[in-house]
Amino acid sequence: MTFTSHVVHGSQHGRTIGYPTVNLEVTDQVRQAFEKYGVYAVAATIAGQEYCGALFWGVRSLFVETDPVCEISLADFNGDAYGEEVAVEVIAYTRPAATVADKDELKKLIKQDMHDAKKAYDLSRS
Repeated sequence: MTFTSHVVHGSQHGRTIGYPTVNLEVTDQVRQAFEKYGVYAVAATIAGQEYCGALFWGVRSLFVETDPVCEISLADFNGDAYGEEVAVEVIAYTRPAATVADKDELKKLIKQDMHDAKKAYDLSRS
């Protein structure tokens, strides 16, 4: 499954815990790309460069939000992608969305998500 979307400004929660994300505009195409909320290993292409990522699709319960978000933690990406179009290849579903108690628990989950995404990404490219 692949889809495209544009990078939009998010609420900057990831940046505050050391895991900045690329927030994607939630369009009908994005909503149709996923069967369920959770984390997915992806390959994301921005400005012609491919990156491994862990994509979260769902509601961020820790921040008491009710609308679903689509955000990607990217390995080895340090740029500014606001307004860029991102092509996303969904490689694997890695886990369901989880409720976390605090930011420390969220950081641990994201660290594991990035590890799992890298494994799935590498397998898909070998």
